[in-house]
Amino acid sequence: VRWTPLHWSCLDSPLPAAEYAKEVIEDYGEDSNYYRVRVLGDFPTSEFDQFISLELLEAASIREGVIAEGAVVWGLDPAWMGADETALAIRRGDVIGEIKGVRGLDTMQTVGWVINEHREAKDKPDLMVVDCIGIGAGVYDRLKELNYPVIACNVAETPSGVNKYLNTRAELWDRYKEWLQARRGSIPNDKKLIGQSSVVKYSYRSQGKLQIESKADMRKRGVHSPDRADAVCLTFYHQPIVRAKVSMPLMGDVPGWMM
Repeated sequence: VRWTPLHWSCLDSPLPAAEYAKEVIEDYGEDSNYYRVRVLGDFPTSEFDQFISLELLEAASIREGVIAEGAVVWGLDPAWMGADETALAIRRGDVIGEIKGVRGLDTMQTVGWVINEHREAKDKPDLMVVDCIGIGAGVYDRLKELNYPVIACNVAETPSGVNKYLNTRAELWDRYKEWLQARRGSIPNDKKLIGQSSVVKYSYRSQGKLQIESKADMRKRGVHSPDRADAVCLTFYHQPIVRAKVSMPLMGDVPGWMM
């Protein structure tokens, strides 16, 4: 059997794809693998400083048969009124469900939005991890005052792996990557989440500590803030209390934050 390979870029498509290509360039850059794969239809390149490969993310987005069991953890990355998105990620065990986002809300409006999401949620969260830098501090304080199950996460603080990571943000992104590399979980086929997760770069400090590209540095190279990906990372911050009604299998040496 002979095969004839065919290749099309969406830029050559008769369908109205120009606007989509423009959006991808604005969000992730024309030199990103996301643009190369989703717009040009080419294979991704191996970028030496790309932290999470597009292949890992695409595989997790189409993985079937993953059972959602265990504690429900929400990761909330609040944003001030502006271009950035307040993102909410919901993870139950090895399944990351729909990522929700909203823009243009102040502190109390963000709290109200979260409360409404909590009210409508079929599975209530056992834990809500809030990035407490900036507007997030006020969101956390108010939710705590209202007795929601929240904990604050300062991603700039000293990590638990003090000799391995520059800060907690680097540790959380590494946990997210390890979970993807385990090839046992699933993520939604969310183009924003996949794109944001694949464009973040990394480096090592002179002490050998892992450093994840900051949001400020991403903006300097014309890439939007990875709000949805950061929200997912927050779900790996803390080992939640396992629900009594759920029988968790023994996972050997699997870190607690993966459960």
